[in-house]
Amino acid sequence: QEALPLISSLLLTDGCLYFDKKRPVTLYYGTDVILHNIFADLIWYYFNLRPSSYMTRCGKVFRTKYINKNIASKLLALSPSYKKKPNFNETWKNLLSNPKQPSLSFIKNYDDFIAKEVIRLAMCADGCISISNRKKRKTIMLTLMLSCAHPFLVQEWAMLFDRIGIKNNIVGGMSKTRIAGVKGIKDSVLRFNEIGGFIEGVKVCVHASPLYGIEKQKI
Repeated sequence: QEALPLISSLLLTDGCLYFDKKRPVTLYYGTDVILHNIFADLIWYYFNLRPSSYMTRCGKVFRTKYINKNIASKLLALSPSYKKKPNFNETWKNLLSNPKQPSLSFIKNYDDFIAKEVIRLAMCADGCISISNRKKRKTIMLTLMLSCAHPFLVQEWAMLFDRIGIKNNIVGGMSKTRIAGVKGIKDSVLRFNEIGGFIEGVKVCVHASPLYGIEKQKI
């Protein structure tokens, strides 16, 4: 049972679950090979199933996909939806009016160890530690950040961070919901490191970043 919330963490960040002509598709997308392997290993561990396709290129990212009803039903029993943004021809208003929204409420049924691992995976997939040099104060600032523009889901991420002792605020951004995600405050970077930090080998994947290709944990 402990594998399911970890799979959900990856889907609620850089993944999705949808129906294509009534076929349930469970999909993880990204450029980091380690996270694709973790996703596939977790599903193999719980469901004993291999991917329908593994790390197939789609634009700038790779996709690992499963077409299986049992996987979909188990994951939808945790979160009613894994849809975190509108379709091309859909508005945020329409999306948020749907009674089925992505949710982390299932995490209350798991202990703190699983809660920590859920956050570690989420941070590996859609989080970062940014570095800024304040020359006037002669200090280097490290900022912990998990990206999430969904107004309901971001509140649940913030509460989960609070649960394991990572103090945070929800901060605004340039998305249509004007939400950037969860930003750590005070000793959040140290606390994140105490619970294990980033998984070894996972690297910064944003090409525009000056830290591109560096392991997140080394930062």
